[in-house]
Amino acid sequence: MSGLPNIDASKLTVTLTTAPKEVCDLEELDFKNFTDHMMCIRYTEDNGWEAPEIKPYGPLQIDPAAFVLNYSVETFEGMKAYKAADGTINLFRPDKNMQRLATSSQRIMLPQFDQDQFLQCIKELIK
Repeated sequence: MSGLPNIDASKLTVTLTTAPKEVCDLEELDFKNFTDHMMCIRYTEDNGWEAPEIKPYGPLQIDPAAFVLNYSVETFEGMKAYKAADGTINLFRPDKNMQRLATSSQRIMLPQFDQDQFLQCIKELIK
């Protein structure tokens, strides 16, 4: 890892939506249902990982010259969360998701990240 700042979950800020969506019935749940919030963590070559933030779901601001648009340099890792009978939200093998995401990122030369700190941010997002 470089000497630039890494992800730091202690710097996470949370801004909750003022217009929460109605919770849909499980029978209606599909890939067209999205959460009220999203997590964003900006990275720059000069500053490294900046403070993570959870904010209301909305459009992403992206530079038209971004590598993801011009060269398809991206990675995705799907993580499963489910609500237990006691009401707690559980993640299914999140350590494996972090390992796969880190490996994929390294293979396409995206910046490395602290897996434990990133997972702490994700846990805050889903609670």
